[in-house]
Amino acid sequence: MYIDMHSHSVSSDDSRATVEQYLKWIQVLRRKGLTIDGIVLTEHRKFDRDTDYSSLSRQYELLVLKGSELDTL
Repeated sequence: MYIDMHSHSVSSDDSRATVEQYLKWIQVLRRKGLTIDGIVLTEHRKFDRDTDYSSLSRQYELLVLKGSELDTL
């Protein structure tokens, strides 16, 4: 399984892409022959408990996991 383990969406302060835009881009890459099975949304300093990406995951046939990028000392 091939997963991009570090993706940021508009929920982070350094990205302008929505989750659906990422999934659409992955579809383009798949048509070019790349194997990508999913992404992990590692938003900056937060974890989005409330948003459910399962319908997008099914629609684009991609695994969408949620994580958080934390600041450490």
